[in-house]
Amino acid sequence: MTVPPPTAAQMTLLARLLEQEAQQLEAFAQMLEREWQALQGNDAEALASASEHKAQLAETLQHLERQKLRIAASTVGGDEALQRQALQAWQSLPPLNEHWQRIRTLGQQCRQANERNGVAIRERLQWVQQALTVLLETDARLTTYDGGGRTHLSLGTASRKLGSA
Repeated sequence: MTVPPPTAAQMTLLARLLEQEAQQLEAFAQMLEREWQALQGNDAEALASASEHKAQLAETLQHLERQKLRIAASTVGGDEALQRQALQAWQSLPPLNEHWQRIRTLGQQCRQANERNGVAIRERLQWVQQALTVLLETDARLTTYDGGGRTHLSLGTASRKLGSA
């Protein structure tokens, strides 16, 4: 199917949406950098704040995507595959092509930064899990109970009588 070109009004709306999307992607990239700094600094509060803002930005980006699909729907109908095909075809049209290129570049930068952060998060999670395992095993070995139910710290070595005089 040949996709009809967008109307002048659709071009204007798409250009505005693409500009907004680029701005949101720039903010997303900045948030990913803040998240990275929080990870490097082991700053749990900053990490939580960055994650919350990142989720809000992702929601805004999804909303912009839905708006682009609605614009395409006004030309090709309600089938989302056709809407995406129309948007794909319209990417090469000037002046939209400059916006799309900027969005692709920013999206790639965000994806790479997000992957980097994800690796760092998984590594820290693995380290914390290993540390907890060691601490819990050590705690279980070090605590013993006497006949009265009181706990005593043990060095983890079995005590045995070596002899008597």
